[in-house]
Amino acid sequence: MISGHFLKNQGFGLDPLDVRILEIIAKPWSDLTRITFQIRILPFRLSPTLDLSITDENDLVISEVTIIETPDNDIEFTMHIPKKESNNRMKLNAILKYEEYGQIDFRSQYINP
Repeated sequence: MISGHFLKNQGFGLDPLDVRILEIIAKPWSDLTRITFQIRILPFRLSPTLDLSITDENDLVISEVTIIETPDNDIEFTMHIPKKESNNRMKLNAILKYEEYGQIDFRSQYINP
């Protein structure tokens, strides 16, 4: 797969309003206090921002991160979960946005510990 960074530098990629999240894969660590996520985004011309939060069964945020001007369309990162929350049902909420356009795409999925 050609990276978004390469496409962007070559003048290719989608306009901001056409960029979408393709796939989110959650990989909980064996200690259940960390989750590694792989997120694939359609190739883009301008780097989007990703707002990601993990919520508990009551939709309260237990972990969150913002990746400003995502450098690539295929990224991997790890989020930490408080030990007291690690055995509960959790949900990842992912917002793809641009400062000039606001929210472009939203994905939500449950995470199985």
